Amino acid sequence: MFDMKLYGQRAPIEGVRVWMKNPSKPLILWGATGVGKTTVLDLIGEQEGMQSEENENPFKAIDNARHPTFYGKGRYARLEDSEYFTRSIWSKLEKVLKHAPPIVLTPLSLSSIPYSILKQCVVIEIKQPQPRHIREYLKSQNVEQSLSDRIADNCKSWRQVQHQKDFDGGSSQFVHPKDQPKAVLNGDYKSDFDCHPLSILEMASHNNVNPDNVIRGLMLHSTSWRIDGLSKVSRAFIATLRADRTDTPPYSKRKLN
Repeated sequence: MFDMKLYGQRAPIEGVRVWMKNPSKPLILWGATGVGKTTVLDLIGEQEGMQSEENENPFKAIDNARHPTFYGKGRYARLEDSEYFTRSIWSKLEKVLKHAPPIVLTPLSLSSIPYSILKQCVVIEIKQPQPRHIREYLKSQNVEQSLSDRIADNCKSWRQVQHQKDFDGGSSQFVHPKDQPKAVLNGDYKSDFDCHPLSILEMASHNNVNPDNVIRGLMLHSTSWRIDGLSKVSRAFIATLRADRTDTPPYSKRKLN
C-alpha cells in the first residue's frame, strides 16, 4: 500500500473510494495494525478531494471536520484508538452521529464498538496482505526475486514489509504483533514493532518497568500527533523498555489512563 498505487484486495479499497464519494454514514475501517488502513484513507482521500481531521479529543476532530479546507476540499474526522474510548465517549458519540460531518473510525477489531454505533456505520475490513500482493508491490520496487519471496513468506502486514525492505533486507524473523509486546520487553525484538504502543506500555506497567519510563513513554505517545517526527522518537523510546518479568497483562482490569 505504498506510492500512489494501492496494493491488496480490491473490494475493500474500492469500498472506501465509494464511501469517500458519498460519505452519508460513518465508516468503520478496521483491521490489524500495519495492514494499511491509514494509507488507504490518505491516498483515496487525496484522489477524491477529502482531507482528514485528527485530534486527541475525538469531538474536537469532529468539530474541525465541519468546515471545508481553504482550497474547498471536504473534510472527515478520523477517530483513532477507539479501543480506549470510555463509555461516556461512546454515549456522546452516538448522540452526535446523526448530525456529524463524515467520520471514520479505525479500530483493530469490532469488539470494542458498541452495537448502537455499529448499526449506524458502513463497515469495511482491511485484511492482511497476501503473499501475491506483497510480491506485486516488491516487483514494482525492483526488489530481486529471492528477497521478494523471503519478505512475502515472512511478513503479515505492510508495515513489516516496508521495514524489512528498507532496513533488514528481509532477513529479520517475523514476530506476530500479538507477541511483540512481550518480545520487546524481553529484549528479543529489535525491529520496529507493529503492535499498538499502548499494548507495550500496558504490559510494561504490569511487569515492573520503571514507572517513570512508562509515564515518559505514555506522554511521548500521547503528544506525538502534535509534533512532526515525535512519533518516531516515542516508538524508539518505547522499544528500549525492559521488564523484570513478562506475564500476560490483565488488560481488562488495568488500563493506562
